[in-house]
Amino acid sequence: MQSHLFERNRRLRLHPSIRTMVAENTILPCHLIKPIFIHLGQDDIPLPRLPDGRVTAMSNLLAYIEKLLKIGILGVNLYPTLNKEDKDLTAEEALNPDGIIPQAIKLIKENFPECVVIPDIALDPYTSHGHDGLIDSLGNILNDKSVDMLIRQSVLYADMGADYVAPSDMFDGRTVKIRQALDAANHNYVGIIAYSAKFASAYYGPFRAALNNDHLKAIDKRSYQLEPTNSRQAIDEVLSDINEGADMIMIKPAGHYLDIVLKTREITNKPIAVFQVSGECALIKHAAESGIIDEKRAVMEQLLSMRRAGADLIFTYYAEKLFS
Repeated sequence: MQSHLFERNRRLRLHPSIRTMVAENTILPCHLIKPIFIHLGQDDIPLPRLPDGRVTAMSNLLAYIEKLLKIGILGVNLYPTLNKEDKDLTAEEALNPDGIIPQAIKLIKENFPECVVIPDIALDPYTSHGHDGLIDSLGNILNDKSVDMLIRQSVLYADMGADYVAPSDMFDGRTVKIRQALDAANHNYVGIIAYSAKFASAYYGPFRAALNNDHLKAIDKRSYQLEPTNSRQAIDEVLSDINEGADMIMIKPAGHYLDIVLKTREITNKPIAVFQVSGECALIKHAAESGIIDEKRAVMEQLLSMRRAGADLIFTYYAEKLFS
């Protein structure tokens, strides 16, 4: 029998149809979740730092949801954009049943029940200091009092029709307490996408601008978000959320933390979501505008790396631009 001296692996790459047939990972619209910032005005507000480029006016929200669904994007992640004067130390607006997000959830579910609505659960859009929770007079983050607020916020959003709640705060014990509160309120089938490994990243800048927190860009959240130095600690957080009843695990940001995605995939069969955060998207956008890279190819390459590492769902501001 003749011995082969080398493999002709290029046989699997010779033309586009073969490459498509043997592709190990794909990006489809159903894999993507679109984050949407919403305000109560009549006109969209430009966001030049992000690829989708706007805070959506409530009056334009349904048209935008319809566009996403037609593309095949099935899920949206909702954030409110408040005026600075509407924020305070106690974040009471987060519990307003007539607030931006309750209105948005109800509006979407009444008109597009097939849309999977995932509101963010955190207090940073509502606090004047920009932290994800409440603080005392010395500026210390109050874990348990903050969790109590997040529980009430979660139940309110479930009452309005949310499919999942997504606590992004990284406070201790919030996942199990939110699960217990949802069940007690007869929301047994409202799921939790827990931000289990959210890192204190330098890549959140455009997001904070979209929340009208741009003046707080130097805010230090390292007492509750993870240090980029730590992977074992991240996996401990993932295991805690799995044990506390999370339905899906979120890792944020995505691009620089694919090792965490891979390690998480090795320890759980639960769906894993990742977040291609605002700074990651902005870097691609501005590099493309400078003619350095091809925008769509660069985005697709990043998203494929996330899927390859084990992510099931990707939250990205590029969602509709990639398929439009």
